[in-house]
Amino acid sequence: MDWEQGAQDVQSLREHGVQGQVGLSKLPVIRLPEQESIRERLQTLCHGMVQTDSRSVSPGDLFIAVRGIAQDGHAFTEQAAERGATVIITEADPTWSGAEYLGPEDAIHVQVSSTRRLAGPLAQYVLGNPATSMTVIGVTGTNGKTTTATLIEQLLSECGAVTTLLGTIEKRFPDEIIQSRLTTTGPAELAVDFARARRENSDVLVMEVSSHALDQHRTDGIAFDAAVFTNLTQDHLDYHGTMEQYARAKRRLFDNLPEDARAYFFRDDAYAGFMAEQCRATSVLYGFEEGADRQATGVELSVSGSRFDLAGIPFETRLVGRHNVANMMAALSVCMDMGVEQEALQHASAKVKGPRGRLERVLPSNDENTGKAEDTGNAENTGKAEDTGLTNSADNRSFPVVFVDYAHTPDALQHVCDTLRAVMPPSCQLHVVFGCGGDRDRGKRPQMGHIAEQSADRVTITSDNPRSEDPMAIIGDVLAGCSDPDRIDVEADRRKAIRKVVMGASVGDVVLIAGKGHETTQEMAGVRTHLDDTEEAREALQARETQQAHETQQAHEELQARGASPINPKEKNGEVA
Repeated sequence: MDWEQGAQDVQSLREHGVQGQVGLSKLPVIRLPEQESIRERLQTLCHGMVQTDSRSVSPGDLFIAVRGIAQDGHAFTEQAAERGATVIITEADPTWSGAEYLGPEDAIHVQVSSTRRLAGPLAQYVLGNPATSMTVIGVTGTNGKTTTATLIEQLLSECGAVTTLLGTIEKRFPDEIIQSRLTTTGPAELAVDFARARRENSDVLVMEVSSHALDQHRTDGIAFDAAVFTNLTQDHLDYHGTMEQYARAKRRLFDNLPEDARAYFFRDDAYAGFMAEQCRATSVLYGFEEGADRQATGVELSVSGSRFDLAGIPFETRLVGRHNVANMMAALSVCMDMGVEQEALQHASAKVKGPRGRLERVLPSNDENTGKAEDTGNAENTGKAEDTGLTNSADNRSFPVVFVDYAHTPDALQHVCDTLRAVMPPSCQLHVVFGCGGDRDRGKRPQMGHIAEQSADRVTITSDNPRSEDPMAIIGDVLAGCSDPDRIDVEADRRKAIRKVVMGASVGDVVLIAGKGHETTQEMAGVRTHLDDTEEAREALQARETQQAHETQQAHEELQARGASPINPKEKNGEVA
């Protein structure tokens, strides 16, 4: 049944009173070819939103039954209709008989060959294709998605753009920050987020794009203006099966770019050529190796940040590690091609901090000006190394250098420890505080204990999210991978563990608090309580400063009691000896 004939038959049946309690299989069925024009035709019947979750349906909405991994939307058509869906879209399947439901009098059943491919474009269309009014940038890859997407958004925001970020950790709209549920949400929610970004006058929308989302066509219907590939390493093979399938899923982002878009590929990654193979967009290679269009040279790394030249322009960043130089290269390349002025970009790169909980440096104060270029009072030097505070006063205070990182797998913990070892002075010690989650992979626990012991000078094993397990039992599993008890401490209370290590580490030592990163809760015995590693570390540093200030004051008072000046004990009769 084509659209025109189907619509006539539906109207004829309604005129004869066919409505109310019917089976979906008995509804007049309109079968549509998958073509652009069906969006307009469906919109005439849909007076609300496009939904793929029957629980979200409101009267007048259109419900698309999508076959998922865990659940099949076709099993929820009854609920969608009961909640007032005026259009039910299913896949053409002669073996499916439908469900009995009380349908609204104007309900229409439409069949298409692939609901998954239709959901994204239709959801975007019904909301007026909001992506067309913004510059849309997608970032994909195994590692670095969150950091790179966040850096692009932060750089552009610092340079005056109104931005929206949709990512793993949070959604950052101009007027509100919301915690994320997924790296890339479903097509209906994406369309709503895009519409909100447009409503709040965003110039640019930056989003992380997962391989699952690309494979499941969640981003279909979104016209990307630019896309970034960071790297590809083994991951998600439980879903994709093979590295080849995993890589092909990632490549869909670039295969579908229009010719007037730009694609950025990390030149040093072995999969860069494969990703660019069928890309019609203008390709830009960035990396450390020769042959990159944007090559980083003169790279300097420290625990306070990084310096490097890109396209002959000096940049510096608070972010630590060579991998973060790669992430910054990608972000800067995107901004350069968007026409951001060099001086503004240099200034912004020294200020941005990247995402929460991704090798995040913790200082004792929330002061946002610490280390910013404008602190020097020399505007003419914006972008020069001495302006950013990479060796700022914070690093000269009497406390250790503290980082919070999300590393919660053996590979991630090894990588972050190696990164810090590469930038910290050899005379200083590396302290690692970490735990393993309960009700999760137990096999990784002794592995992580072994890695921490081999990589750090001191290790404190604590709780992560014990969930339903006994915290000490989890710690026991971690200890099974350790062999040197003299270098291991145990403190099941995570707050106490963080405070103890931060308060006890020597000046200049590096403290890594690993496992929870951006998370702000701890789950134990079915109860979630507030616990933020960054907050705990900052409070410990503040307590250390207070303690040191008190000790200094006591020392001054003792000197005064002995008749010596607390400012300069060598002063005599008002003159310096």
